[in-house]
Amino acid sequence: MTPYLITSTLCMAALWVFYKLLLEKEDFHRFKRVYLLGTLAAGFIAPCLELRLPATLPVADALPIDRMPIPAEIAPFVLRSAGAASPATPAPFDWQPVWWSLYGLVTGLLLFRFGHNLYRLIRSTRLHPTVATPDATLVLVPGLPLPYTFLHYIFISQEGYRGMQIERELLTHELAHVRQRHTLDRLLLELVICFGWFNPVVYFLRRSIELNHEFLADERVNHTYQDIPQYQHLLLSKLTVQPPLALTSHFIVQTTKQRFIMMRTHTGSLKKTALISTALLAFAGTLFLGSSTTTAQTPKTGQKSPPKVVTATSPATTTKPQEVISLSELNLKKGRYYSAIRPKNSPHIALTYDQLTEEEKDLIKTADPQPYELRKTPTPEQFEDWKNPKKFGIWLDGKHIKNSELNKYKPEDIVAFSGSYVHKNARQPQGYIYQFDIMTEAAYQKYLKDWKDSPYLTIEKK
Repeated sequence: MTPYLITSTLCMAALWVFYKLLLEKEDFHRFKRVYLLGTLAAGFIAPCLELRLPATLPVADALPIDRMPIPAEIAPFVLRSAGAASPATPAPFDWQPVWWSLYGLVTGLLLFRFGHNLYRLIRSTRLHPTVATPDATLVLVPGLPLPYTFLHYIFISQEGYRGMQIERELLTHELAHVRQRHTLDRLLLELVICFGWFNPVVYFLRRSIELNHEFLADERVNHTYQDIPQYQHLLLSKLTVQPPLALTSHFIVQTTKQRFIMMRTHTGSLKKTALISTALLAFAGTLFLGSSTTTAQTPKTGQKSPPKVVTATSPATTTKPQEVISLSELNLKKGRYYSAIRPKNSPHIALTYDQLTEEEKDLIKTADPQPYELRKTPTPEQFEDWKNPKKFGIWLDGKHIKNSELNKYKPEDIVAFSGSYVHKNARQPQGYIYQFDIMTEAAYQKYLKDWKDSPYLTIEKK
């Protein structure tokens, strides 16, 4: 989850900074609205995208976990036994439930506030008299200093309406909010904030979108009446510090100067075309950089096993097969046994040697893979490829590490490794598509000793 949130935030931040630097002060407001909403969407979509690139390197054999003819309980021993903690080691405190509880509490409070604000607005349309017009419904509120908009409702002063004192420019401004459905943008933003309240970029986006709504409404007023000085004078006369209701489109005092500057701004067609093209390229580039990339592979005909790992241009060095460990070298008394000849409800239960029948003792076999299959040194190409966190999850001597930590090592420091393809439905939040366990010499020797002293063994018919 954390890599997803970091990538999402960086994508939104990059696109928002681009907007602030190059687009906000230009007058093509409709495109800016689409861009800002697209920025919000890109933050959620980009980390989920997976781009498949054509293979450029030969495929080297890997050792998929799936080929092991033993229950899944054995996989953690195979991949991470070198640095695994003993059963007596106390597990570290799990903070995840605490963080999720805190997140749920804050999100619940924000959703309650969101629902309460909706209720207040809807209730207000029921409590006060309304006037239907072709484009909107006017809600007459006693003592309201300035109009504001919610969905197709325009809330205006009851006294001003009956005394015909509502300026036409202000009504045109609010009608622009209604016709262009700005409330939908605000509702979407509020919902996003309810669930993504910890992301500071969302608040910056909200302010930019709200300001652009004002630019759009001002543009409609000036296009209709063609009298910018008169409209600016009217806005200055309406300055107020009274806080508006949430979820509404309203006159924002803090943005008056920016709005006045924008009314006098004109972007030439050539500059507009260049900026829009650049913005689209930046948007596409951010989606590409924020997505995960995988390398397409061509499986052999009839191949049903998981994809092999693209990591090498030459085979890794492996020890000779005659290093296979026989049963006589293992401590069978302390072995953990998985029987394939017992009833279907028991093969995944680890048995002790004393629990085996005489028949099962005659059918004991070592579990794959043998230690010699793991002992190999990666090629420099393989080792460099492992540093890509979007492709590989790395466990060094049994401990999950950041891929960048491999910079402290050389390929020859690694004497054993195994890896597997991670299917989509089993991938971790980090998003890597292969997982590898790699060992230094000391860890491999410990693994070899543990393998002999307390082995995993299978009971299979000959």
